[in-house]
Amino acid sequence: AELDHIVELSDEGKITFYEKNRRRNIIKSALLFWTLENLVGDPAFSIALRDFVRNSLYSRCAMEEFMTFLTSQHDLDPRLASLFDEILIQGGDSDFKVSHIFSRNLQERGFWENGKAWEYRNETTDQVYNRITLEHTGSVHLPVDVVVTMENGEKMEWTWDGYHKVKIYEFEHATAVRKVEIDPNHKIMIDPDRVNNSLYRKKNIWSALKWTSMWMFWVQHYFEVLASIS
Repeated sequence: AELDHIVELSDEGKITFYEKNRRRNIIKSALLFWTLENLVGDPAFSIALRDFVRNSLYSRCAMEEFMTFLTSQHDLDPRLASLFDEILIQGGDSDFKVSHIFSRNLQERGFWENGKAWEYRNETTDQVYNRITLEHTGSVHLPVDVVVTMENGEKMEWTWDGYHKVKIYEFEHATAVRKVEIDPNHKIMIDPDRVNNSLYRKKNIWSALKWTSMWMFWVQHYFEVLASIS
């Protein structure tokens, strides 16, 4: 269907279409390489790129060959070798989201022996049950870091492979979850929406106040500059 659409375009329309897609692919190529460098780490990525160029000197190579070489050299998921096709050819992306956080104190219910008698208890314990729901949309699957900050300041970290549309983590802890962050170090550069990568269990007005104050600061300086040149 897309090819039929291109054929029907005028010569000027075809030039505009190809130029637009060329710029888009250049940007996506840069973001892809940046993401790979973040996942592998520098200088390891630079060394892998140098070794691949040396091994492939005077030969024609496809991007898939470099991806295969990179994943084999740095113990990455072999499925990442298809990233080039998924992002640049198929136009895919990868959007991660923290959709829900739930915490509550555990209930202790049942009959306990008290001497020679049995008594029924229905009490709230000090342990907290926590459930975190993460979502992933898009056709590109990438491993991503997840950081959970508890109410007592303790942090828990793990890596999610990103191969499921929904991922639920359940665990017990001494305190409730305060905040969940996906990709806190901004390694995944092809994520189209980073705003939904973090979520507080309780509403936090300080983040809104922070961005509002920054916005007012820049607006103020914009008008000051505008007044000085007018």
